[in-house]
Amino acid sequence: MRWICLVFAVITIVSFTQDLGMLQLASLRVIPGIGSNSPTILTLLFFLSTIGLLLRMLRMAVKGEKEKLRARVKELENQVKELRK
Repeated sequence: MRWICLVFAVITIVSFTQDLGMLQLASLRVIPGIGSNSPTILTLLFFLSTIGLLLRMLRMAVKGEKEKLRARVKELENQVKELRK
């Protein structure tokens, strides 16, 4: 998670400096035949990083829900055992 956030931060900083005009990365087009409407490599990296971060957050949320459900099942099993005694 730290590496994804670090890559995301670096891409954000580079993209911001490009927007300010401090970096001239306009020649880095992904699809050269399209022209000015073509997304830059930074835009694609930013998009992919965002998607990766969101997918990781979703996976961690699902994993957390599974852990909560497992704990609840164990608690209910213990209650059933106590009731049977």
